[in-house]
Amino acid sequence: MSHYNKSQYPEGTFEICPKFIDFNNKSCRDLSNRYSKHNTHRSKCITRCCNETMNELQNLNPKLLNNAIHIIFEEQIEILSSSIREMDYQINKTSTVQAHKCKTKIKTYQQFSKKANNRQDQNSWKVSGEYFFTPYIQSFIQFIKQRIIPMLNINNNDNNMEQIKREFIKLSGIIF
Repeated sequence: MSHYNKSQYPEGTFEICPKFIDFNNKSCRDLSNRYSKHNTHRSKCITRCCNETMNELQNLNPKLLNNAIHIIFEEQIEILSSSIREMDYQINKTSTVQAHKCKTKIKTYQQFSKKANNRQDQNSWKVSGEYFFTPYIQSFIQFIKQRIIPMLNINNNDNNMEQIKREFIKLSGIIF
């Protein structure tokens, strides 16, 4: 938002926060880094959790999976990158703080940053849900369907085979 002039901000913005443009620009960078670090950590945790689930499944019943010595669900870098790009877009599209709605003056960057972090905490779920968690869940379910279900050691003549496969896919989603 650094290319905008003061007249493009809501009335009262600069009375509440005289350094609004500088604070907002710095806050955009800080919030982007914060989201990136947070979701990078989430991505690693989800991947680890998926793989621990697969290991537990294999340990519980080694005969359940044919030829599945060590199946690995890999970290979904493209999903992580896409969610970070979308969050950057959302951060830069609007002001990180709606200063004109504040009741007290914002004099320091620390005050501004606290409000910006709070606003991001209240709104980041919109991006995280659609661009991070949903694609990760879909990716893991696809992984289960493509890599695990074909290896299930279930007699094809078993009438319950489709039900077992559906339950397996549902249960694999519990890790999220």
